[in-house]
Amino acid sequence: MLLLYLLISAVIFLCAFTKGELVQFFIGQYGLQVGNAVWELACAENGLDCSGSPQDKSFPLDDHGVQTLFSQTPSGKFVPRCALIDTEPTVIDEIRIGHYRSLFNPQNLVSGWEDSASNFARGYYRNARKILQPTLEVTRRLVEACDDLQSFVFHQSHTGGTGSGFTASLLENLHDEYTKKIRFSISLLPSDAMSTCIVEAYNTLLSCHVPNQYIDFTILTDNKALLTACVERIGIWKPTMYHLNRVQAQVVSGVVSPLLFKSQLSAGLPELLTNLVPYPEAHLIIGSLSPLRGGINTNYEALSCCEITEQAFRTQNQLLSSPAAYQPTYLSCCLLYRGGVTAKHINNAIIKLKKSGNLPWVDWCPTGFKVAVSNQPMTVVPSSCIGQTDCSLLMLHNSTRIIPALSHVLDEFRMLFSRRAFVHWYTTEGMDEAQFIEASLSLAQIRDEYIQILIGTFWCFGYFPFVSNQSGMWVSGRLFCVDLSGVVIPKRPPDLTLWTNRTVASYTLPSTVKLKSRQYNKYRKFANTALTFQIREVISSFTSLP
Repeated sequence: MLLLYLLISAVIFLCAFTKGELVQFFIGQYGLQVGNAVWELACAENGLDCSGSPQDKSFPLDDHGVQTLFSQTPSGKFVPRCALIDTEPTVIDEIRIGHYRSLFNPQNLVSGWEDSASNFARGYYRNARKILQPTLEVTRRLVEACDDLQSFVFHQSHTGGTGSGFTASLLENLHDEYTKKIRFSISLLPSDAMSTCIVEAYNTLLSCHVPNQYIDFTILTDNKALLTACVERIGIWKPTMYHLNRVQAQVVSGVVSPLLFKSQLSAGLPELLTNLVPYPEAHLIIGSLSPLRGGINTNYEALSCCEITEQAFRTQNQLLSSPAAYQPTYLSCCLLYRGGVTAKHINNAIIKLKKSGNLPWVDWCPTGFKVAVSNQPMTVVPSSCIGQTDCSLLMLHNSTRIIPALSHVLDEFRMLFSRRAFVHWYTTEGMDEAQFIEASLSLAQIRDEYIQILIGTFWCFGYFPFVSNQSGMWVSGRLFCVDLSGVVIPKRPPDLTLWTNRTVASYTLPSTVKLKSRQYNKYRKFANTALTFQIREVISSFTSLP
């Protein structure tokens, strides 16, 4: 009986301190190229050489959660827990003969013989039938090698055929077998910079139509924001995809660092999911790295914890591009610190942020911040040109900053689909035009969820005419809504217009305006009085599909 008690206690102790394993999928050309950067950085962080062997036998691997990302062979070599997948062999062949060719298990490299031609339908239907079963077999072996599988991580681009189409097919199949495991992706959205395909909007729209039960949350970036980070922050004169991928690898490292290294305040993936996603529809996450500087600048400038935290919230430092004047409303935020920072410094930085009043939060989020601290400082690869710092921060936030990006995708889609341009390439692969409409409505619904959050819970309803000579608009007799921040938005449906913070003109509403509020009862005394609000400049107009 005593032996049984000791055995149970040991199991409970091990389970309490296990960090769990991650199985990662690098899909399509973008995913594979990011995978090179991710595993190059992972080897540097864990003291491994290009073949997975420890560079220094005295390196304290036991103090690291190296088993989270790697499995160890009897010979002492560490092999990544990942699958590298593409529907054509070109990029995978480069890995097979590249510098890290001895790192990966050859059985975990899955490739077909025909690319997806930047076509979601071809990746989802035709090519998925050819490589889906080998991928599921690789997944089964990877899962069986785990003691406590914590999550599946997907690295893919929404713009390509394989990254969008095959990933959607794989997610559907993994959901059936691994329902209770966390699934999240670190994905690339299309942008105006470095666009490689004219049908990016189609692929992104169809890829984002993956039901919420198949993916728990998605961390989004785009090439425009990554390019800006390389040029303006790191100081690279002519950045290439190599440099962009190294910045993306730092995002991946920041997410998994609480699982790898000893930490003062921990944040596992279940905790990130709980704190970042208030409800399934609002599952799109944006990241920001701070500080992100060139190697030369780090020799002459030291930043405090408050300065690093403040920089992470700046618009120009976000890894998903948005208009410079756009002011988001935050649903949740996770601050993942690394290096020499204490809880006292973090608390002071958060208090300073809250006192500044520049971070609007939804009224139903009482605390706002989830904090994690890893003792291990950020590791950099010298060829990436990123400077080493003693203290760094990856901020992950769920906010209405995602609205412009989703609206951009919908606008691009409508311009193409209104002429049915390139649709025949999708229908010949087995799709129907109705699927485009369904996907657009689904993405519009996600965007509208964030817009409802932006509008807030405090409303003024009333008919009033106004003239804006500066913007050339005339609106008369329409129903408008005004929230506490002064944002004026027409009631939907059918139209919804989003306004920025730059003032165009101010107007006095008539005394017939009625106020309705669930939580701001103290403002009811202003009912039936003349209220002055700022009319904002229109940034974009959202209209329903024809």
